[in-house]
Amino acid sequence: MISAVVLTKNEEKNIERCINSLLWCDKIVIIDDYSEDETINIIKNAKVKIFQRKLNGDFAGQRNFGLEKTKGEWVLFVDSDEIISKELASEIKSQIHNSKLKTNKIDAFYIKRKDYFLGRWLKYGETGDIKFLRLARKVGGVWKGRIHEVWEVTGKIGELKNG
Repeated sequence: MISAVVLTKNEEKNIERCINSLLWCDKIVIIDDYSEDETINIIKNAKVKIFQRKLNGDFAGQRNFGLEKTKGEWVLFVDSDEIISKELASEIKSQIHNSKLKTNKIDAFYIKRKDYFLGRWLKYGETGDIKFLRLARKVGGVWKGRIHEVWEVTGKIGELKNG
């Protein structure tokens, strides 16, 4: 089972697209920082579980709260302005399945970030090869750092090809 966690705050322009890219997950958990726009109304119609909690400038605390609200073995963290491509979703499902079969189990995965700016995909420069640890076993670690938070996980870490 895989759960997705999405942090939100006034994301009415992005949240529907984000959630639609996560419908393949078994559970979607939204941690909303008391949005004042239509974010909550938009996501009430989706297959999500919504929790409201003040961010108070502590992104790691918010993500750890989201981690506590998930079920299942694997957790995927997605920002509300991000989408998971069909290719990445397929790779995630495949790697999780393969990880169960291997003796050398992988406990977490880096995911490449793909940036779209001014109508173009950025492929080069400093944004061309950025990776984030966003997929891991639920019991594998904890988020640390109030801003520019990092998921510190134990175990073997792999890397996914798709972004």
